Amino acid sequence: MMRFPPRITACAVVACALLVTGACAEQPPPAGPPEVDRAEFETSVYPLLLRDCGFPACHGDHSRFFQAHGPNRTRLDPATALDDPPSRAEIDAAYERARSMLASAATPEEALLLRKPLEVDLGGAPHMGIDAFGRDVYATREANGYQILLAWASGGELGEPMPPPPGEDAGGDDAGADDAGVDGADAGVPDAGGGL
Repeated sequence: MMRFPPRITACAVVACALLVTGACAEQPPPAGPPEVDRAEFETSVYPLLLRDCGFPACHGDHSRFFQAHGPNRTRLDPATALDDPPSRAEIDAAYERARSMLASAATPEEALLLRKPLEVDLGGAPHMGIDAFGRDVYATREANGYQILLAWASGGELGEPMPPPPGEDAGGDDAGADDAGVDGADAGVPDAGGGL
């Protein structure tokens, strides 16, 4: 058996004790979803998510982690009429899922909620929510929808509430057409081969 000088042995014992102590120290819990304005979500962010993300083939699909269900889109409860007002459960579920996609990001811009719908070459995360022309939901960081999400995630002022989702207001154009760079209510709908 090899013998080490007492001084090296003492240093090794102290180093091991420090490693064990550090490993057993209570670690802070991971950061949970941030507290973001619930009323602003309901009036501005939820309608935006329905308009831009809540298509049956996208985040209206019950199998997706991030879900946006509501009027004139897929309903959380299939027994709910398509044009009924949003249920408390639909708003609550969308709020909690949106908050969860803000967790663990150093800045709002780094959160998945803002990176997923943004073009990859602008810092977005890979996302199958592209249209038939290969465009993501938001082509630029200046897109109105992106700015609404950013303001909400940052705790800033959102301005005017979003207009109702398509089909609820008979007198309006689809406000999402300019955001995605596509025409009509099919903005953000993936091509036939894509899924989110």
